[in-house]
Amino acid sequence: MQAAGQGGGKNGGAGGYRLPLQLTLGALFVLLVVLVGGILSWQGYDRSSRIILESARQVQHQAAGEASRALQATYRPVAMALRILAWSPVTGAGSLDQRLASLPGFVAALRGAPAVSGIQVGYGDGDYFIVRRLDDPVLRQRFHAPADAAFVVDDIQAGDEGAPLLTRLFFGRDLKEVAREEPVTSDYDPRTRPWYRRAIASRPLATYPYRFRFIGEVGTTFTMRSGRPGVVVAADVTLRDLSASLSGQHVTPGTELALIGASGRVLAWSGGNPAAAPDAAGNGLPRLATLPSRVLADLGQALRFEPAEFNFESGRRDWQVSIMPIGGDSGLTLFLLMASPLDELLGGAMEIRRQALTTTAVVALFAIPLVWLLARRLSLSMRRLAADAGKISRFDFSEPVDTRSFIAEVDQLALTMGMMKETINRFLTLINSLAGERDFGSLLGRIVAETLEVSRADAVVTYLLEGDVLKPGEMQIRGQGPAAVSGLGELDRDQAAAFLDARDRGVRGLVRVSCRGPAGLLPLLTLLEADLLNVILLPLYDRKQVLTGLLGLIYREREESDLRQRREQLAFVRAMSGFAAVSLESRQLLEMQEALLSSFIKLIAGAIDAKSPYTGGHCQRVPELTRMLARAAVDSREPPFQDFDMDPDQWEALEIASWLHDCGKVTTPEYVVDKATKLEGIHDRIHEIRMRFEVLKRDAVISYWQQLAAGGEAAPLQRALQEEWKRLDEEFAFVARCNQGGEFLAPEALERLQQIGERRWMRTLDDRLGISAEALRRRQRTPAAPLPVEERLLADKPEHLVEREGTDPAQAGNTWGFRMEVPEYKMNQGELYNLSIARGTLTPEERYIINHHIVQTIVMLEKLPYPRHLGEVPLIAGCHHETMDGQGYPRRLTREQMPLAARMVAIADIFEALTASDRPYKKAKRLSEALAIMGRMAEAGHIDPDLFRLFLDSDIPGEYGRRFLKPEQRDTAAAAPGR
Repeated sequence: MQAAGQGGGKNGGAGGYRLPLQLTLGALFVLLVVLVGGILSWQGYDRSSRIILESARQVQHQAAGEASRALQATYRPVAMALRILAWSPVTGAGSLDQRLASLPGFVAALRGAPAVSGIQVGYGDGDYFIVRRLDDPVLRQRFHAPADAAFVVDDIQAGDEGAPLLTRLFFGRDLKEVAREEPVTSDYDPRTRPWYRRAIASRPLATYPYRFRFIGEVGTTFTMRSGRPGVVVAADVTLRDLSASLSGQHVTPGTELALIGASGRVLAWSGGNPAAAPDAAGNGLPRLATLPSRVLADLGQALRFEPAEFNFESGRRDWQVSIMPIGGDSGLTLFLLMASPLDELLGGAMEIRRQALTTTAVVALFAIPLVWLLARRLSLSMRRLAADAGKISRFDFSEPVDTRSFIAEVDQLALTMGMMKETINRFLTLINSLAGERDFGSLLGRIVAETLEVSRADAVVTYLLEGDVLKPGEMQIRGQGPAAVSGLGELDRDQAAAFLDARDRGVRGLVRVSCRGPAGLLPLLTLLEADLLNVILLPLYDRKQVLTGLLGLIYREREESDLRQRREQLAFVRAMSGFAAVSLESRQLLEMQEALLSSFIKLIAGAIDAKSPYTGGHCQRVPELTRMLARAAVDSREPPFQDFDMDPDQWEALEIASWLHDCGKVTTPEYVVDKATKLEGIHDRIHEIRMRFEVLKRDAVISYWQQLAAGGEAAPLQRALQEEWKRLDEEFAFVARCNQGGEFLAPEALERLQQIGERRWMRTLDDRLGISAEALRRRQRTPAAPLPVEERLLADKPEHLVEREGTDPAQAGNTWGFRMEVPEYKMNQGELYNLSIARGTLTPEERYIINHHIVQTIVMLEKLPYPRHLGEVPLIAGCHHETMDGQGYPRRLTREQMPLAARMVAIADIFEALTASDRPYKKAKRLSEALAIMGRMAEAGHIDPDLFRLFLDSDIPGEYGRRFLKPEQRDTAAAAPGR
């Protein structure tokens, strides 16, 4: 807050930086001055800009008018001359002499229209007569004119036979002939020219401007049809004067003007002669995009030639562009394009705006010191309150708020902040005192004690809802401490509602208790040894606003002033009662959730034990052993456990982990867990083998009778039959013994199994009928043999191999760090393969399935969202098959990588498994046998030797044996009944 008062502070909230009040007031005033000045400046600039732009538009329209008038000034004399010549005798002249008679009229027309370069007449029979002025040096050179020639006449006459003849004559300014060239043949026919054909087909018109071939200037040809059939009079007119007119129409120094035809060709340009920049072919008129002007070239890329006014950006400058049509009565469709830079047009307006902004800035700078001093004086109290607020935000309640101000609102804010500071201090004290309580009973007592202190009552009592009645929960009397509530009566819901709705001396919930009642609160008089009490009952609501109890403030009768003081405290107590109710509800819910979680855990463990009758109560006995071993470690004062201790959170984690250490067994198939013989699956397949032996015995009987019927002797055949039956019985008995898996299978036994398996029997039925889809899919790996088929007595068939589907969690590169060898196949049901198991009844695949339960345990437990103190539950539960030397599974952890609690679970799991009397593959071991085996395991580094020594020294085997083992198993002194 100090930084904020000095010139800006950083708030930790979403708002970012904050400014002090004095700076804010000064900034607001300056901002107001700048804003008003800026608005006035902008308005002046906007109005000036409008006037200037409107003036520019008028100049542009004026330029368009000038160009239109210049075009009309060129067109009207030409049109007049063409009208005269169209009705002159020359239109009917058939010879050169007759046409030369009209030469003065042609010359007069040329001299009256300086823009006309030549006047011509085209006749219907193909004759042609033209008079040109020789003012242009290029034209004189083109015609090789004599030095004193002023006009040249070309006359073409189409004879009846042969090609037309062109006669060229030169005349001086006095119209006297100065030279004549010999007639030459010519292929020129006016009737094929566009100007002639258009004139014949329509009214008088002007052709689209083009670049004249002989003189290199831009012009157009005006035509008029004569009254005589087939005769057309025409004049070639240049636009030289119109280009000169454009160069004088600049609105600003940088203004660009161009006269454009309907096709987009440039006819005239203020920057020079457009004919000097021809098209790519060199004989046409240029387009805008080819002109050396940047803005006109940019406009030429996207311009549509139609009347328009718009702004355009080119060369990092903004331009005002106008396109206006001109042409008038000439018959031409022309457009005048004018582009003026906005910065040149609005230069004056920008200067006015700059001066106005400068004035505004000067006023603002002079006002800043004065505003700063005034704002500092006004913000002094606010800065002090800000400092007090900073202390509150830092939970510093050591000093009261003593700021005062002549501004009413600021003074009221200071008083309110002082009360808020005191209230927050009290509330935080209450929160801190309640937050550390974990037990519901202790929490309720703490709430009563804090309420007694804050409310300054003589006693506080709570009633909690149980069923339909409210029973006394906790009571404390000032100066005496907790009081027994056995003497207090219960309240029903109606009584509680009546007490809460009561109102006395303006206080809701105030009940006066005397010897006359109310009956439900009379025992309070005895407990406080008073004749009259004032009891204020506050409701305790849960989050759903359902009544869960009452909080009673008990006051002995005092003066009215004391009651007024209690009213001021009552608002805070009511707020505190709401927090107390929520705290009680939260603790109750938490205890209920913990109880529910514990029930679920025990339910899962019980389901795992109930899943197989052979595992018995393993999941329920391991937690007992783990708890006994953990308690012994905590109580031990001998190394290395003299400093070992466990807090309630660690006890909870150990309890959950020991109950769930085998939860992965829910995924283990029962027939694998319960497999008592080598061929047992869903059923014991030894019966299938027995039936095959029965078939072989029947085959032997059939063979006996067949040989007897064929004339054999009965006695030898009978002896052979008996010997075969005896051999088959012995072989089946051997196979049956191998199936039990109780003894080690020697190499000789394996060899005999192979020999027995080589026997053949005849199958006549299809073994693919009536089986499951999965079994059929496996059999279809190989083609079906034609029936009847001879098969081995004991076989390992392709359909016995069950493929592994999906990704196994223990495969290499897994995210859990499992380091187990995963068999290629999920199951191998081969008969010889299973019977050849050297020890026990499980194949490597089935052993992996059994061991895989710990993988599933870890995967399942790590998917659960644990609170922080239970984060080690998966590790504790998942290490009971690890060894101290790192050769266990599934992660091959060493002793240093496992917490002590995990090593406790491992010892408990092994001891319970050794002494269990319900395992299908072994008998229950006596205590001495189990402890001897575990001793060897400790020496070999399989279990923690220190914990095993503590296990023995603490008499845990004896205590466990007395509680859970059969009498015949308790063969050590520690397990004797009197110990």
